[in-house]
Amino acid sequence: MKKYVLWVRHCESCSNVVVHSKYKKRWFTDRKQGFETPPNCTVIGLIQSFMFGYTLLPKLLKLYPQFKKVEFYCSLLKRTMITNKLISHGLKKSNYKIKTSKDITRMCNVSERQSLYEKLMRKEFNRVSLETSDNFRKQVNKTFKKTGKKISRRLKKKTINCNKNDHNMFMNETLPKLKSDSLNLIVSHGIVLKKIFKLKGLKNVDGILAEYDTKDNSFKVLEKIQNKTDLSDDKNSYKRIKDEVFKLHYQSDSIDLKTAINMDEFSKFTNRLKIDFDKRDNEITCEK
Repeated sequence: MKKYVLWVRHCESCSNVVVHSKYKKRWFTDRKQGFETPPNCTVIGLIQSFMFGYTLLPKLLKLYPQFKKVEFYCSLLKRTMITNKLISHGLKKSNYKIKTSKDITRMCNVSERQSLYEKLMRKEFNRVSLETSDNFRKQVNKTFKKTGKKISRRLKKKTINCNKNDHNMFMNETLPKLKSDSLNLIVSHGIVLKKIFKLKGLKNVDGILAEYDTKDNSFKVLEKIQNKTDLSDDKNSYKRIKDEVFKLHYQSDSIDLKTAINMDEFSKFTNRLKIDFDKRDNEITCEK
């Protein structure tokens, strides 16, 4: 049986802007934000996620009319929960008519790999327990209470070593439970997608539409969707946040979509969030 998964890399995170900064002194001055505190999305990360749901997802669904429903999933980590919150919110605000899952469900075996730093320092950063993930769920649902779908308490399929990334385990245990007539949107991590598809250059909130065949556990890429503007450059997001208009240009074999949004428009779409976007501080959402 064929199953379809839209893999999406998570938003630009509070960790990304430290780890990838041109100013390497941030590795020391902002060590906690970069390597120790499980990251939120930056403001640009929120915009990236919203626009994926608001503009790109309706375009993709029009190209693949066989999908009768969108099912939302994420990893155990907070940044993927927030990303899918904003994606689901964007799709709702687009007014595109399609059935969607009631909530966002967490998945086993699609989380980030453990870093050497967190292993040595005994931190929960990329690899977290189910208990910690559940605390993230409560926090995200509270912060984004009126924005996007609720993160569900349940897991799609609890597996052995749930917090480790394992594509074979995913295909054997979780994939059979996905609906064949739905677009199963899973927000995961760059290292996971690179490992699965052997593809380079996937930036925050880029996506891969994959077709799986459960008969022989094979899969193939149907679309590699990337934003080609500098809004995906997390080295310069401290500059981009000052832009009057945030431009995106999504490209794949079947898609060539240019779109844009300004901060006033984004603020109106997300007016339930208690974030002062007028400050133009990209890291105002970060725990420092």
